[in-house]
Amino acid sequence: EILELEPGKRLSYRWDGAGLSTVVAWTLAASDTGTRLELEHSGFKPENGQAFAGAKPGWQRRVAERLAALLQSRD
Repeated sequence: EILELEPGKRLSYRWDGAGLSTVVAWTLAASDTGTRLELEHSGFKPENGQAFAGAKPGWQRRVAERLAALLQSRD
């Protein structure tokens, strides 16, 4: 479910899975060196510790590393 859409600036959506309902938000902002991409994954509760612990490395492997490789290939 898309919660917020501001073309060229922000996208947030509900992420449901494994018994959890969280929110993922992507934000683009201009910076001195180009564009900054921010990812926020929120809505975890204290009892979701295992899912929370897996989210950061999951995003690192699945998005950050692949995005970095893609950007390097364009240089």
